[in-house]
Amino acid sequence: MNKTKQALATMISSFEWFSSESAAVYYTFLNDLPDDVTAQAIKELIKTSDRAPSIAMIRRKAEALMNVARGKKKETTYERWNEYLRAVKHRKGWGIQPHFKDRAMEIAAESVPADEIGRATNDKLPILRSQFIKAYEEAEKNQSEEESNVKAIQSVKKQTQKLTSGFYGALP
Repeated sequence: MNKTKQALATMISSFEWFSSESAAVYYTFLNDLPDDVTAQAIKELIKTSDRAPSIAMIRRKAEALMNVARGKKKETTYERWNEYLRAVKHRKGWGIQPHFKDRAMEIAAESVPADEIGRATNDKLPILRSQFIKAYEEAEKNQSEEESNVKAIQSVKKQTQKLTSGFYGALP
């Protein structure tokens, strides 16, 4: 038995409503992730949850573990705000909005125009920071959902191809 299946078996014994049928469904939606990482994500979530974690929670935790293993540290929203302030400070004049490769950062930057930051008084800067952070978090959430949808569509396409090739191969 692989590690993911063992971790799902632990969920069966840890959570009342979680059944072997639930484990089978979870496994279907988690088996594209590395086995060791998925099992570790499940174990960590079991330790901190009063109820069985959702498939989405396990996938997010596994993604976070893989990012740590790759050395990719997710920046905090406050670090992104400071990055934006530095970009505003070093822009080449009024009326020029800094641009970023990160889509979430670009959307957040558009929500708080650079010229507005340049004119802001000390009492208004926390309001602008709050506005930027809210826009950044929302854009990041939407971006993450879009990426998940793309992965889901790709997975469905692969499964459909497997099913149809098996079906058409069985015809005389």
